[in-house]
Amino acid sequence: WVFRNWGSGCPMVLRWVQIYGFFYVLCFHFLRPLVAFITKRIPEHYRTNTWAAVAFSTSQMIGLSMALFHYPNLVLESGTGLQWAWLE
Repeated sequence: WVFRNWGSGCPMVLRWVQIYGFFYVLCFHFLRPLVAFITKRIPEHYRTNTWAAVAFSTSQMIGLSMALFHYPNLVLESGTGLQWAWLE
């Protein structure tokens, strides 16, 4: 009854949001062994706070650039603009 349609205003009712949550949980659990594997093979001089900041900033820039062309997501939100579905 948690994700049942009780109205039109609650974002938890939107079923397409669940696939995003599932994807994040899946990546969190199954990418950790890969990250641990790769971390052991990175040279010691790259395992510093500066490189961590560079990696974080790069990740933020990738997310920002994705958000610039991804939203508003007409394919998922209204079902229009299916010619751009390959970008989603």
